[in-house]
Amino acid sequence: MLMWRSPVISLDYSYEVCAPVEVAFEHGMEPDHWTRHFSGLDDLKIVEESDDEIIAQASYRLFLKPDTLDMHVTVVEPNRHVLVEFDSGMVSGETHYYYKEIEDGTRVTAKGEYSFGESRLVRILEPVLKAVTEWKGRRAAQKEKKAIESAVGN
Repeated sequence: MLMWRSPVISLDYSYEVCAPVEVAFEHGMEPDHWTRHFSGLDDLKIVEESDDEIIAQASYRLFLKPDTLDMHVTVVEPNRHVLVEFDSGMVSGETHYYYKEIEDGTRVTAKGEYSFGESRLVRILEPVLKAVTEWKGRRAAQKEKKAIESAVGN
């Protein structure tokens, strides 16, 4: 039987925001903001929450096909590093968010790897999946930057 390898799509982007690290970090950890910033993420429900982790479920759409996304968000280092692990029937992976103080505010860097399963269709669609993933990441970064800077009056 012919086996198809699961394509792994990497995400790596940064953006700078004119706000203190603590403000950017707090904004990133606020579940109410996630559905506003991440295209395709809806109906977020918090399953469990503590100071250093959030377990949630959401509806996720990729190419108009809805699915349930399980999310586990962990504060690795307060105001510095967050790990988001996620899994659904269509996509699984993790994204690390790093927050670094810079002269004019904060640099937020996202680094992640996503897998879209093992099928011939996924292999064929790999370039499209990569482009959509990169576009969603850039768009989320633009929305987050705007929202954070609006919150601090910049």
